[in-house]
Amino acid sequence: MEGNPVPSDVSVGGHDWWLNPEDVIWSKEHKLGEGGFGDVYRGLFRGVTPVAVKVLRLSRQDAPDKVRMFLSETETWWKLRNHANVLNLFGASLDPSLLVSPLCQNGDAQHYLKRNPKANRVKLLSDIARGMAFLHAENIVHADLKPLNILIGDDGQGLVADFGSSKQEKGNVDRTIGNRAGTWLFMPPERLRGEGPTSKEGDVFAFGMTAFQLWGSGPLYPNVSEADIVAHLSRVANEGVRPDIDALDDMPDGLKELIKACWDGDKQARPTFTQIVETLGTMIPHGSNSDAPRDNNIGSYNDGVDIWLLSAERTSKLAPKGPSADEYPLLSGWIVTVANDYVSSSDVAFRLLAGDKFSIQLATSDGTCYGTNTSTRESGVVSQIDKVLDLDVPLAVVRYVQGKDDALELQGKILVEHQADMISGSLLLRNDVKRLLFGGSNIVTILGHEKVADAIKGCEQLVHLDLSGLGIREASAKTISAGLKPLTQLEKLWIQNNHFGPLGSAAIAESLLSWKTGSLTELRADACKIGSKGAVALSKALRLHRSVERLGLSDNDILDEGVLAVADALSFNSKLCFLSIRNNGITNVGLKSLAYVLRVKAQMTHLTLAGNAFGESGAKDLAVAVSAMPQLLYLNLAANELGKGGAKDLAEALKSTSKLRSLILARCNLGEYGTSLIASALMHLPSLSHVELGANSCGAVGAKSVCEALKSKSSLRVFGFSRNMSGKSGARSLAEMFGQREQLSMLDMSWNFLGPEGMKILCENFEVSETLEDIFLENNNLSDRGVAELGKVIRSGKGLRRLNLSANGIHERGIKSLTEALNGHIELRSIALSKNRFGPEGAKALSDVIKFCSMLESLDINDTAIGDSGLAPIALALANKANLAVLQLKKSPHIKRHETTFPAQGLQDASEDTIGRQRDWSGRCRRPCGLFVKFTIPSKSVLGQHPGFQRWHFVNT
Repeated sequence: MEGNPVPSDVSVGGHDWWLNPEDVIWSKEHKLGEGGFGDVYRGLFRGVTPVAVKVLRLSRQDAPDKVRMFLSETETWWKLRNHANVLNLFGASLDPSLLVSPLCQNGDAQHYLKRNPKANRVKLLSDIARGMAFLHAENIVHADLKPLNILIGDDGQGLVADFGSSKQEKGNVDRTIGNRAGTWLFMPPERLRGEGPTSKEGDVFAFGMTAFQLWGSGPLYPNVSEADIVAHLSRVANEGVRPDIDALDDMPDGLKELIKACWDGDKQARPTFTQIVETLGTMIPHGSNSDAPRDNNIGSYNDGVDIWLLSAERTSKLAPKGPSADEYPLLSGWIVTVANDYVSSSDVAFRLLAGDKFSIQLATSDGTCYGTNTSTRESGVVSQIDKVLDLDVPLAVVRYVQGKDDALELQGKILVEHQADMISGSLLLRNDVKRLLFGGSNIVTILGHEKVADAIKGCEQLVHLDLSGLGIREASAKTISAGLKPLTQLEKLWIQNNHFGPLGSAAIAESLLSWKTGSLTELRADACKIGSKGAVALSKALRLHRSVERLGLSDNDILDEGVLAVADALSFNSKLCFLSIRNNGITNVGLKSLAYVLRVKAQMTHLTLAGNAFGESGAKDLAVAVSAMPQLLYLNLAANELGKGGAKDLAEALKSTSKLRSLILARCNLGEYGTSLIASALMHLPSLSHVELGANSCGAVGAKSVCEALKSKSSLRVFGFSRNMSGKSGARSLAEMFGQREQLSMLDMSWNFLGPEGMKILCENFEVSETLEDIFLENNNLSDRGVAELGKVIRSGKGLRRLNLSANGIHERGIKSLTEALNGHIELRSIALSKNRFGPEGAKALSDVIKFCSMLESLDINDTAIGDSGLAPIALALANKANLAVLQLKKSPHIKRHETTFPAQGLQDASEDTIGRQRDWSGRCRRPCGLFVKFTIPSKSVLGQHPGFQRWHFVNT
């Protein structure tokens, strides 16, 4: 029926749980299931979060009553939503009548246990009991507890759901919230006898029945036919008949006794859920995490040997927040090479060599890496260094690890040869050094901040100092900052990814203010936790240094107070062309002042304000500034609530930025209308090469308008349109646009529910060119048919580097057709196929592809069914992959070990020319910068037995 009539006695305004139905995108094409008076569909909340949308099924006759019950269910659920074992509720609306909750990809408990027979059932029952104990503490009776009403969260925890039959107890009076009778087989005897509505004791009875069925994975009464069910229920109510629990031989005796107590005929004899939780707690092994994925920390396991894998190719990009050198010797011993523009044997300024293991890596700043050598003697090391020194390229970092005594002896020879020295562990640097690039090294860990500061002081001719990612904290920042005072010629100062805090930032500012003139042209202080007070302090220094061209203050929580101070300082600056100030909590108030200052910065080329808290009015002020930036090349406003109004103002402003190359407006709540407005502006940007509009609820209409605008843009290289629910209709528009894209390098269409038909439409006009490097199609329900269509077009190109087809329902046949198409794509760096259902045969086909991918960095086959027999060929194919940094195998049944991935900290800034790599909403590059993988491998694991295992770079901890 059209519209949902609201009963006159029902108030629908002023509720905390009320949500705007326009925030929810759902389609009847994506039905998940149906219930008594509602259907459930897959959808997206605010264009980003996958959700389950329960839609009330109404007729004109019963609408008022159902709406009243619907509102009652919502009220009940809203009170319970914040418990860890109760399904969360995002909110509800009445016209149309929607209930919006998180989408549980693992499904209900009954089907989950069938797919995961080794799951920890006792832990799951404990989760259910905890959720029910919370309900009863709130005087809520569920009245329909059963396995199908228990959902499984992403990390494996049980979640109590479906409150349509719930009732609230007040004193001695029961007020029924819903009138659904509940499921007959799970009803307590007293309810079957008609002695009143279900009580808390009735929930306990249902829990006993639920526990029995979840353990046995079969029907409660397998020998009772549907025709005999009524007579059987009479026996349950009056004769004490219960399921045959003694037939469950693998159930612990203690659990059997607990279940029998739960379904006792005397409801007063049944335990409470608080008692059930306590009893189950004694049955769960200490420290058990059930089958849930492990947290991202270093755990202790009793079933194998802990091993660290460190990619040799990535050691020069090692994250500062990784394990310390004291704990893991492999991480110690960097040769930090600092030089002028180009390296030769005459101008190398400094090297530091120390450590406990022997290997060497030489890396240049243009990305070239000159191998590793684990057996070369001293002469070989020297020759490797000379090889790099003879090249006319900037040398960035050399990593060297060896026994400490040998390292010091060799170090002396090298340092004498290159006119530098190290005495008693101190650094003696030539006073004519122009650049010190310590970023990302562990020099502070090895020498301490005082020695590093002393070494810096003597380099009065420095023009570029990189102290990024050294883990410098507030307490040591003052010492480090003292070393800056003599550096009056310094032009570039990089201090990002440290922990200076407000006090450390003030110390840095004090040193910069001590110079008579301001020489700085670049200051990068992103991710330093400076806060608003630190921003105020640095702003004072910026008043002196009025020629700063590039300023980075992202990820610092400077808030409005900080940005007001920054804006004031920038009002004296006439050279600024690059400003990155994302993720700082800036509201409309702060942005208004900043935008006012930026109006006169016609030279601006890069502006990043992603991840702040401004809305339409802030966007309006900013649009005025953007319209006055004719040189603008890069604009990132992602993750701000621009809305339709902001889109309108920004669209007009963009027409004045004819040189713009990159526009990132993902997660800006544009909607179909706002997207269409932005699309109209895209037609006026002839140089546009990079567009990201993901998570904007664009739908098929928005997709069509964008594609029409971009159809003639032959320069387009990167296109991000994920999480927009464009579906098959949107696929048709996209197909027409892609047919013209010979230069496309990255395509992100994840979470658009294309389905196999949409994929077929998309591929009809789409050809994979040699320039296309990255394809992201995660969670599109492609199935084997859709993947086969994709395979047809993948065959035509050979340059893929990153491919993500996770969560697409791919089975053996699909993975085989995919791998056939991937033959020849030997430059693949990353393959993600998690949450698919292929098994050992698919794994074997995949191994035939990856064994030729010598540059493979990441392989994600989480939550697949490959088993040990499928892992064997995969492991063998990975044996010679020196670049491998991430291997994910979590939640893969029948593989007898677990792993945890530790991503590097300090993601690289992607605000300049890193086009072609996938980003998050803040504009940061998702490319890993030195990742570790921890494996726990049992002694008989197939991974530990295959020949290639020992050739990986492992350190046994």
